Amino acid sequence: MSTENVAVVEGAYDAFAAGGIDEFVQHWTEDLDHRSIEGAPDDIGPIRGREALRAYLQDWIDTFDDYRLEPVELIDAGGESVVAVIRFGGRARLSGVGTSEMLGVVFSIRDGKIARGREYATREEALRAAGLTVRVATRDDLDGVTATLAAAFEHDPLWGWVFPEPEALTVWWRFYLESALRYPHVQVLGDYVAVAVWIPPDGTELTEEEEERAEVLARELIGPRAPELLELLARFDASHPHHPPHYYLSLLGTHPDHRGHGHGMGLLAETLGRIDAEGFPAYLESTNRDNDRRYELLGFQPRGAFTTPGEERMVVTMWRPGADR
Repeated sequence: MSTENVAVVEGAYDAFAAGGIDEFVQHWTEDLDHRSIEGAPDDIGPIRGREALRAYLQDWIDTFDDYRLEPVELIDAGGESVVAVIRFGGRARLSGVGTSEMLGVVFSIRDGKIARGREYATREEALRAAGLTVRVATRDDLDGVTATLAAAFEHDPLWGWVFPEPEALTVWWRFYLESALRYPHVQVLGDYVAVAVWIPPDGTELTEEEEERAEVLARELIGPRAPELLELLARFDASHPHHPPHYYLSLLGTHPDHRGHGHGMGLLAETLGRIDAEGFPAYLESTNRDNDRRYELLGFQPRGAFTTPGEERMVVTMWRPGADR
C-alpha cells in the first residue's frame, strides 16, 4: 500500500502539470482538510473541501506568471502518510522577479485520494511531523533494528547467499547488533524504517570474547559451511584499513516495506553530515553492486575489492575522505 500512496500524490501533481488546478483537486477527497504553513503570510487557517482548496490555490497562482508546482521528492512515511518536498515559483506578476522556493508537505491518503495535507517550511520539519526523525538506538531497540536489517539483507547478493535460511541471518545480525549497541552510533529512521550501524573511530565490531563466540555461532547456524564464513570474515578484516581513524559503516538497510523511496541513502546522508562535522573519514563495504553508485553520490570512492573464498561473490570496499573543518 505504501507504494500506492506515493503514486497517489505523484498522480495529483502530474494532473496539475497537465490540466491545472481543476485536475489537481480531483485527486483529493471531497471532505479534504489542508493547511498552509501555520503562521505564514498566506495562512488562512484550515482549508476544507475541494472548492476552498481550488480558491486558495487560484489566489496564490494569480500572483505569478508561468507558475510552477512540482514534487522533487516523494517519501513513503509509513501507514497512510507520504512526505512530499515541493518546488514552486514563477515570475512575480507585480515585480517581474523570478522566484523558486521549496516546502515540505505531509499528505494522508484515504481510499486512493489525498484526504489531508499539512505544509511545513522545510523538508526536515515535514519529516519530523511524519515521525521520520533520526535517533540513536538503545538496547531497547534491539528487536526492532534486528528485524529491519534481517529483512533488508534477506536477498542480499552476499549475505542472502551466506545464510540461505532467514532465521539464521536474523540470529547472526542480532549477535552483531548486541555488540554495536555498546556505542551510541546505531541510527534509526522513524519506526525502524531504516537503520545505519556505525562503529566509531578506534572501535571494534565485536569484543575479543565475542570474536571467539562468533566462530561457535557460525558452526551452529550453517554447519559445514562455517569455514567459508570464517574465511570471508577474515577477508573483510584484511581489507579494512586501520589508519587513519575513521567511522565504519558496518550495516545499512531499509525495511523492504519502505524500500525504493530513498530512506536508506537519506539516513546515510544525515549521519555523514554529523561525521563531517567531526572531520573524520568513513569506510564501508558494498555487498550489492546496485548500491555502489548511490554511495559514490554521497562522496565514497571505490578503494578495492575481495571475493568470497570460492569467488562466487564480490565485495567492494569504499572510502570517503574527511571533511575539512
